[in-house]
Amino acid sequence: MNVVHFNQKAPGTSIFYLTRGGELHGSQRQLVHLVSHMDRDRYSLAAVSRNEGPTVQLLRESGVGTDVLHLRPWRKFSHILTRYRDVAALVRLVGSHRPDVLHASDLWLGNYLVRAAAKLGVPAVLHARAPKPPRDMRKHGCLRADAVIAISRRVRRLLLEAGVPDERIAVIYDAVDLDRFRPRPAGANVLRAEFPAASGAWVGMVGQIKDSKRQFEFLQCASRLTRGGCDATFFVVGDSHRPGPLADLRSEAERLGLGGRVVFTGRRSDMPELLASLDVLVTLSGGSVMIEAMACGVPVVSAGFTPSGESTIIRDGETGVLVPPGREGELGESIAALVADPDRRARLGAAARRHAEANFGVDRLVRETEAVYQRLVS
Repeated sequence: MNVVHFNQKAPGTSIFYLTRGGELHGSQRQLVHLVSHMDRDRYSLAAVSRNEGPTVQLLRESGVGTDVLHLRPWRKFSHILTRYRDVAALVRLVGSHRPDVLHASDLWLGNYLVRAAAKLGVPAVLHARAPKPPRDMRKHGCLRADAVIAISRRVRRLLLEAGVPDERIAVIYDAVDLDRFRPRPAGANVLRAEFPAASGAWVGMVGQIKDSKRQFEFLQCASRLTRGGCDATFFVVGDSHRPGPLADLRSEAERLGLGGRVVFTGRRSDMPELLASLDVLVTLSGGSVMIEAMACGVPVVSAGFTPSGESTIIRDGETGVLVPPGREGELGESIAALVADPDRRARLGAAARRHAEANFGVDRLVRETEAVYQRLVS
C-alpha cells in the first residue's frame, strides 16, 4: 500500500479528527470537550466533518480548523465504488496537515479512518461509543485500529470478544462540563414555566428519538405507572432526523391513554438547565446524558443494558439505581420508589454530583486521551 508524503508540518504533535458533525449529540459533545481543553503548546489540532451544523461551529470556535467533506455511508451497498473515491479525497485533505495521529470520534467513521491512516502511514485511534455486537465491531474496522477507546467496561468486553487485543484498548469514560452541568435552585426550573400543567415528580428520558434509545418502552412503563397511581409527569426530550419516529411515538402515547401525563419537549438548546429541572432521569441505552444528569444532582435510573459488575457510572443504591439486563420488569418499581421518596432522591442526587466531580471531569478525559496519543507517537 502506498504511503502519501507531504512537506508541511504543524508544530507539536498533530492530531486530526474525523467526526460526523451535524447536531451536537453525545460523540460530538465529547469531541468538543476534548479539543477545547487540550494544551495547544503541545498539540496542533484539525478536523474534518461529514456534515455542517453546530458541531462544526463549536470546533471552529475552539480554534480547531475544520473542513466539511460529505463522506458517504461506508456500509451501504450502493456506495461500494464511490466510497473509495471518498477515501482518496479524505487522504488528500488530511494529508495536507501532516498529522501524527488520526482519531475518529465514533464507529461510523471507522472504515474511513483505518484506510486513510494506512495510506498516510500514521496511527489510527477509533472511539467505540456504542455496545455493538462483536461482529459489528469487526465490520467497523476495530481490528485494524492501532488503539480503540472504549467508553465503558461493557464496550471493552465486546471489543475483546471481537478479537481486539487487550493492549490496544483504553477504557476512557465520557466527561461532563461540571461548570455548566450543575445543581440549580428550585426557582430556576426552566420546564415549570413552560409546562405549568405538569404535576407530581418530573421523570424524563433524553436522547435522539430512535429505536436504540427505547422511548417506546419508556412510554409503556409510564402507562403502567400512571394506571397504578404514580404521581408523575413523564418528559420525552429530543427529536428525530425524520418526522416518522416522533409521530409514531406520539401516537403510542395517545393509544396508551397518557394524555397530559406525557410531555414531548422536542430538541432543546438548554440541556444543563433542563436536566437540572428533572426529578429523575431514566435511560434504557446509556450515554453521556447519565453523567450530565448526575452532575446536575439528578438521580438516574439505568435499566436493561449494563450488568452490575460492569457499571462504573451508576453505583446501585449510592449514586443512582441500576436495573441489570433481564430484570427490566423492575424498572417501574424503581421509578415509583423514587417518585414517592423525595428525601432519597435528594441523597442520591447529592452523591451523584460528588461522583461526577471525582470521576468525570473534562481534565481527566483530556489527560487519559493524551496518554493514548503519546503512547502511539513515542
